[in-house]
Amino acid sequence: MRLKLTLEAPAPFFLPWRYPELLRGAVYAALRRWDPELAQAMHSHGLTVAGRRYKPFTYSWLRPKAARRQDGGLLMEPPAYWWISSPLPRVLEAVAGPFLTSGNLVLGDVHLAVALVEVEPQLDISTPCEIETLSPIVVSTAAQKGGKLTHIFLAPWDQDFQRVLTQNLVNKARALGQPVAEDAWVRLEPLGDVRSRLVEINDTKVRGYYGRFRASGDPTLLALGYDMGLGERNAQGFGMIALRRR
Repeated sequence: MRLKLTLEAPAPFFLPWRYPELLRGAVYAALRRWDPELAQAMHSHGLTVAGRRYKPFTYSWLRPKAARRQDGGLLMEPPAYWWISSPLPRVLEAVAGPFLTSGNLVLGDVHLAVALVEVEPQLDISTPCEIETLSPIVVSTAAQKGGKLTHIFLAPWDQDFQRVLTQNLVNKARALGQPVAEDAWVRLEPLGDVRSRLVEINDTKVRGYYGRFRASGDPTLLALGYDMGLGERNAQGFGMIALRRR
């Protein structure tokens, strides 16, 4: 289940490169305002399986009518579109409530009017299919480097990318109590010009990949990735995808 917000402003507006952090703050502010108990649970715990924690929502980066690079960020031309998604309706209801009642989204010094909130229909996903990213997909693994355990960010063409991506989706399904076939898998094949993006989130540099992919494998896992995000750091605004229409 996902929401699509249409955001308006009287003139082009500037947002810094770190604006995904501002989107994250807006999501949690909405949760705290509408459902404080749920906000606390999502912030502190999320869903747990095999010693890992997953927060069951994700959101896109903004898709404005047009954007121009400037020093320190982007000058965006309205309208801008923003998607928020979760497999749990309660989460989306809590996020949507404040935006519907206040009619605005505050990102730092920028105030955007929420002109429209739409509930997008649930998709029947079959594979193979073509997807595009609405925010970069982050996949990583841990490795010893210089005597320390460090994160290695994986590219879609790296050998371990598909395995780690699949295991992440399997863990999310189990955290939600969904049955998963023992041999379930998902594979993303880059199409065209897939690029990387290095982003600083909470003083941590994170590398993700964005572009178009051919997705194959278990449709149930892919549907979960559509609702909850592919890869890691979904609640920080990574891993949101859309189906491309042919």
